[in-house]
Amino acid sequence: MAPPEFAVPPKWNTTACAEFVDLPVGRKCCNYCLFCYSSSGKDGSFYSLESLVRQLASERRRGVRRVHFVGGEPTIHPQILEILKVSKRLGFESVVVTNGVRFSSPDFCHKTFPFIDEIIFSLHGHDAETHGHLTGNTHSFGLMVKALENASGKGKPRLCVNTTVTNRNLHSLLPITRLIRPLGVRKYHCLVIVPLGRGKAEFLDLSPRLNECAAVFPQVAKECWEMGVQFLVSGLPLCILGPYYLCSLDNGGEYVNDRTRSGEVIFEKEPGDPNNFKIDLNRIKVPKCRECAVEHLCSGIYGQYHARYGDAELNPFRRPG
Repeated sequence: MAPPEFAVPPKWNTTACAEFVDLPVGRKCCNYCLFCYSSSGKDGSFYSLESLVRQLASERRRGVRRVHFVGGEPTIHPQILEILKVSKRLGFESVVVTNGVRFSSPDFCHKTFPFIDEIIFSLHGHDAETHGHLTGNTHSFGLMVKALENASGKGKPRLCVNTTVTNRNLHSLLPITRLIRPLGVRKYHCLVIVPLGRGKAEFLDLSPRLNECAAVFPQVAKECWEMGVQFLVSGLPLCILGPYYLCSLDNGGEYVNDRTRSGEVIFEKEPGDPNNFKIDLNRIKVPKCRECAVEHLCSGIYGQYHARYGDAELNPFRRPG
């Protein structure tokens, strides 16, 4: 592959990322996604309002400005409105990552929107069959569409969509971009399945082939560019994205939630325990990666994928000269 041209605007270069934390509010969800990275901890419980307020105050004192409320499904926490109010009172930029179930209610939207800056809707298919198959909930697509419609055109919160990409929904990516076109979505993030939680057990059965991703992802990037939607990608070697490689959120290093860049808050079990951890996603560099002009920016290929399929699908960027 020829040396890459910078076919994305500078604002799409995501290497400089404002500090934020992912704050899980509970371990309960109404979906059962085939790829769920947090499935191993779902026991149906919620963190108490008091513990969440303490954690928010601690993060704010540390200088964190942006918090992502995650789960499970964060909006089904019985005190989610109070949590959002505290977050706003402390001065956070508040982001909710959701399957849309509660936002399908106009009344819930009316109550919560004043305290939310951004909603990230998890949309995994362009139709009920695809989305419902992956979420394990036949009603989930209809609820998601209602939620997107309820949030559209308000100006605030900002609307974003993410999709966990598998071999079951790769065909949905372009139709999803067209589905969100009239809704005022600002950002579309495609995250290729990661080997965590349920996704670890299903990883090889659900992983999309890289050569198929190489055919689809640049089309999606181009479509988003023409729509004025920021397109972001996680989990792919950069050569698969071709000239749109700067859309990648991968930073070329080990995935480390050390809370200096981003990371999920881990509630301390004992006073004084370090609140950080590392997750080994088994991203590796193969010998041909050393030929690549952007090898230093790339996080490589998943080791499990390489063990099954090899590296023939990788197409390194040639170094100048």
